[in-house]
Amino acid sequence: MPDLSDTMFLLLVLISLVFSMNEMKVSLEDEDLSGFSVWTCVAGILSTLPLTL
Repeated sequence: MPDLSDTMFLLLVLISLVFSMNEMKVSLEDEDLSGFSVWTCVAGILSTLPLTL
């Protein structure tokens, strides 16, 4: 059974991933491709963080 620190870590990663996807949407709406690529990289890094547990 995961302890509270693992659960809080995964919750933080999930919230951060949702925030970065929202920023990706805003970048696409503003036609800011460099901002979109940065937020895509951030989302990719965030999605691999749970593998460290």
